[in-house]
Order: sequence, then C-alpha cells, then structure tokens
Amino acid sequence: MSKKLIAVAAAAALALTGLVGIAPATASVTAAFTSGNDVDASSKMYATAALATAGTAAIDVPSNNVLEYTNTAARDSLLKVVVTASSGDVVNATASAGKIVEGILDSASAAQDSKDGASTYSKTATGNVTFYVFTTSSAVQSLTITVNGNTSVKYFKADAGPGYNIKSVTAPDAVVAGVTPASDNLLVAITDVFGNNVSGATVNAAVLGGGGAVDDTTPDYDSDAKVYEAKVSSTTSGAFAISVTITATDVTGLPDAVDSYFKTINSSDATAQIAALSAQVAALTADYNALATKYNKLVKKSKRVAKK
Repeated sequence: MSKKLIAVAAAAALALTGLVGIAPATASVTAAFTSGNDVDASSKMYATAALATAGTAAIDVPSNNVLEYTNTAARDSLLKVVVTASSGDVVNATASAGKIVEGILDSASAAQDSKDGASTYSKTATGNVTFYVFTTSSAVQSLTITVNGNTSVKYFKADAGPGYNIKSVTAPDAVVAGVTPASDNLLVAITDVFGNNVSGATVNAAVLGGGGAVDDTTPDYDSDAKVYEAKVSSTTSGAFAISVTITATDVTGLPDAVDSYFKTINSSDATAQIAALSAQVAALTADYNALATKYNKLVKKSKRVAKK
C-alpha cells in the first residue's frame, strides 16, 4: 500500500474515532409532565405557543403563596417534569417566565413559596431527573429542556388566581341628572395577587347616598377590554358616592389585598345646565354684536360684517 493511501486510511480512522459518542442531530429528549390535580393524566403541554394559548392551563399560579403538587391546600401550582436520562448525562432546563424547584415539601410547612426557585436548572444525572416548574404569570410561556446538547421546547400556561386587587377604576367626575349615559362609564379592572387579569371575579358596585344609580350592581366582564362594565347615572342633582368592592383575603407573605374603592360624583340638573349654557351663548352673541358695530364703523361698506 502506498504511503498516500496509508495516510488517507489513517485520517479516516481518526475521523471515525472522533465521531464515537456524539449524539445524532435528530436525537430527542424524552420528558413526562404531570400536575397533582391532573386527573386525566393529560400533560397540557403544547408544541407551539399558539396551541398553548387555545389550550387548557397545566397548573394554577400559587395564589395562596404555597407551592403544591398534591393539591393539599387551596390550589395546585407545580408541574412535575421527569426527564429520561442516563448516568453522566447533563440535563439543563430554562423556564421563560417561571421558576424551577428540585423537590417539594409538605405544603403545611409553608417552607416553599412563590419567592423560591430559579428560572434555570442544571444537573448531572445519575438516572432519570425530576424537577418541578411553577409560574406566577398566566401568560403562555416555554420550558426548554436540553440533554447532552439535544433540546426540546414545550409551551404551557397557568390559570390566574382569584380576584385580589382592584387594579383600576374609571368613573365619571360628573353626570347630568335624568340622562342615561350612552355607553358604560364605570370600568373596573381586577387582578389576582400577582397582577394577572381576572375574568371570573364578583365585583360589587353600589351607590352611597344622593340620587345616584348603577344599572348593574355586579358588573359584567368585557373579555376584549378586560374590565367589568356598568353605567352610573343620577335622577336628581347634587353629589353622591359610589363604591366598588371585591371579597379577598390577605395572603401571608404577599402584599395585602386592595379590595375597595370609593368616589364622589357630582350630578347637575339638566334644565339648569341648559339655562346656564343659553345665558353664555346670549352673552357671547352680545359681545360679538358690539365688536361688529365698532368694526363696521371703521371699514368700508363692502368690508362690513353681519350681526347675529
């Protein structure tokens, strides 16, 4: 065999040796997903963000500030992830808007809460790797799992918690007595303890004194505007107050609930308002005519202006 052929054969052998132990580009990552309240064992993990948006939530946000997998308290907030791995494999995971914890404790101890965990996780496996994912956001997010350079991405979401904060209220400063507003003028935004919009809250709107009225004392939710809507009006002139409340219990370790709102609204009489506006128009007309008279005396006839 010529020296050239020997060199080529040696190079080929070295190249093949270098390929040993490298996972093919099509290698997949195998992971199982379950949540403690997942009675039908459906993972609720999706291949795309669009599917997750249209799909069912995998977990709840930890609105009671306790991380749970077995649903022993108010809400089930942990997604269990079991990654198939062999001893020596390096398993990495990243939660785009959530956090990862390696183990869970008895929820009664309250040893783990929404401040625990980290968005990234890494472990050298001695066998299958188990960790748990939670999030305080109801937005769709991703979980990326990498094993020895092979990556799998899944998308999921969590259900928001119950109404906890009256985030904002838009209400009129004044109304006209006897006039029903053409559109809703009381707009209320409600969020859970983490600031996620809540669509199923019970919002109570009431009038305190005066001749005010609310057309719906439990305003309906507008899913497009993400607010609860009603109409505020008045039958008589004078000031009155409105209140907006929700029922919420303070959660240990998190800010207190914002569960009430009050505002004073002025109501004016339509007849008196029309009379006042008419008087203003008359005064402005008189001023204009006086100016027109002075102006017409100063200019040629062709330049003069008509009076009102």
